[in-house]
Amino acid sequence: RDRSPSRGLGDVYKRQEVYMTNMSEKQAFSTADKEKYLAARSVERASLEAKVTWSLIKPAELKPGDRVLPCIAIYQRKSCGRYKCRLVVLGNREKGTDIECFSPTVSSTATKMTFIEAASQGMSCSQYDISVAFVNASLNRRVVVSLPEGFHDGKGSSLAILLRALYGLKTSPRDWFMCLRDALMELGWVPCEAEPALFRKRDKQGRIMLHMAYVDDGTIFAHSKEEAEHERHLVLQKFAGRKEEPTRTDSDGTEHRVLLGLNIQFNSKKRTVCMLQDQYIVKALERHGLKDAAPTATPGYYEKGGGKSPDAYPFRAVAGSLMWASTFSRPAISYPVKLLSERLASPGASSVTAAKRTLKYLKGTKHHGLIYSPQLEREFNSEDPEEDPESSGMLRAYCDSAYADGKDARSTSGNLVFYRGTAVWWRSRAQSLVTLSTCEAEFVSAFEAAKELVYIRQLSLFIRGLDSGSDCVVPLMCDNQSAIQLATSVLMSTKRTRHFKTRFYWLREATRNFVNIKYINTKFNRADALTKPLARKVLDFATRRISIDAYRAHLQKGDSK
Repeated sequence: RDRSPSRGLGDVYKRQEVYMTNMSEKQAFSTADKEKYLAARSVERASLEAKVTWSLIKPAELKPGDRVLPCIAIYQRKSCGRYKCRLVVLGNREKGTDIECFSPTVSSTATKMTFIEAASQGMSCSQYDISVAFVNASLNRRVVVSLPEGFHDGKGSSLAILLRALYGLKTSPRDWFMCLRDALMELGWVPCEAEPALFRKRDKQGRIMLHMAYVDDGTIFAHSKEEAEHERHLVLQKFAGRKEEPTRTDSDGTEHRVLLGLNIQFNSKKRTVCMLQDQYIVKALERHGLKDAAPTATPGYYEKGGGKSPDAYPFRAVAGSLMWASTFSRPAISYPVKLLSERLASPGASSVTAAKRTLKYLKGTKHHGLIYSPQLEREFNSEDPEEDPESSGMLRAYCDSAYADGKDARSTSGNLVFYRGTAVWWRSRAQSLVTLSTCEAEFVSAFEAAKELVYIRQLSLFIRGLDSGSDCVVPLMCDNQSAIQLATSVLMSTKRTRHFKTRFYWLREATRNFVNIKYINTKFNRADALTKPLARKVLDFATRRISIDAYRAHLQKGDSK
C-alpha cells in the first residue's frame, strides 16, 4: 500500500526546490528521472548483497512465532543532486516490549564544547560519512522480512532472514552504535561516561585527540592535519564510507563545514570557530512562505489579536523549526520559543502572529551565531579577575527567574552556561512547581542550573584530558542574595522557606563540592534575556552579552595566543 506523503505536499516541496523529500517507488518512477532512480536502486541492492544482509528462505521454513515485516524502498534526490535509494524495514509493525532501542548520539552541548576546545588548542578537523552504516552491525535475533520488487530475482520467494541490522528496525541504531563503539575502542579511543558518543585518544606526544559520532557521521580533531586524516583513514578501513571535505576554504585558512544543520567556520591557525544556522533559517523561511517577508527587530512574544488560528497553518512545524534553531545557536529566541511551545495544543491567531514574527526576526539576524576566539575568551575572563579559569573548568554559569509570569502562576527559569567565553548550553522553561516568592523562584532556578552543571563539568574535564575526579569548582552567578544565602548556609531556615521541597536542598550539597554560587547585579546577568520579553535596545545589549554576533570582527583579526 502506498503510504507516501500527499501529492499536494510534494508539489509544495518541488516548488521550493527542496529535494530532500522522501518518495515512494510509485512517485519516483512517475517522474522524468526514473532511470536515475532505477540506477540508485541497483546501487543499493548491490551494496546490501555485498554485505550479505539477508538470507532468502522459502515459505515452508517459517516458524510458528515468526512475524513477517514488509520492506519498502525510499527514494530521494538530495540537495547535492545525488539520487539515492534506501531499503527500509517497517519496524513499527514489530511487536515486543523487551526490545532495547536507545542509541546515543553526541548532544548539541558536547558538539559546541568540542569545537570550541579544538579551536582553542589549534587542532585540525576531519570528517567522514559511513555508507549504509546500520548494515555493518550484525543482528543477534531472528527477523523475517519480505523484500520488495527489485531486491530479489522475482522467480523464487521474497522472504528472507535478516543477518544484519537494516534501516527501520527498532534496534538498528543501537546495534550500529555498539558496533562503531567497539571498533573505535579497538583503535584506542575511550568513550566519555557522560557522553557515550564522544571519544578521546592520546597521540604519540601525549596530546588529546577528540572524536564525535552522530549515527553515521564522524568528526575527528587532532593537533595536525596528518594525524586527523590518519585517524579517519583507520576508521574508513573498518567501515566503507567517504571523506567529508570542507565545502569551502578561504584564503586565510577558514574551513566552511556542515554538521547537523550547523554551518561551521573553523580556523585552526587563528584558533577561531563560528557556528551559524543561516542556511537552515533560509530553508525554514521558504518552507513556511516567509521568504520575501520583511525582517523584524525583535522576536514575537505576545501579539495583539484573538480568535482561532487558521486551520491550515502548520503551527507545530513552525514551532519545531524555531526550537531547533534555539537549541543549537540562537539562545536569544529561547524565551519566545518557550511561549510558543506552551500554545501548541490550541494556538490562537495571536500565537500564529508571534511565530511568524520570530521567523522574521531570524531572517534579519540569520548571520548571528556562536563565536569563539582567544581574545573573546580573555575579555570574558577579565569580567571576574578573581576567578581562575583552570580551576573552574573554563566554565561559568548564570541563573535567573521571572516570578509567577505564567498563566498558571508558575515562574520561568533561565539558565545559561559558558565554556571559554562562549555560550554552550541554555534553557528557558516554566518551573515544575508554583513558587511563593522571588527568593524561592531564584533558588529553584539555581538548583536547575547546578543539576545541569554535573554533566557539563564532566564534559569539560573529558575534552581537556583530565580525570572525572579532578578538582573543578564552577562559578554560578545569581542576582538574588536571599537565594544565595539559602544555598550556602545549612543553618538558614525560616518560616518562609521551610516548605521548600527537600530535593531542592541538593543545591547546598553542590555548593560544597563543585559549585561556587556568587552574586551578580541584575544588569549584568546574562541569563536575563531568557526570562522576559525585551525591547529592541535591551535585546541587542542582551544578545551581545551572550556573545552572539557582537564580535564578528574578531574572526577577521584572529589571534594566535
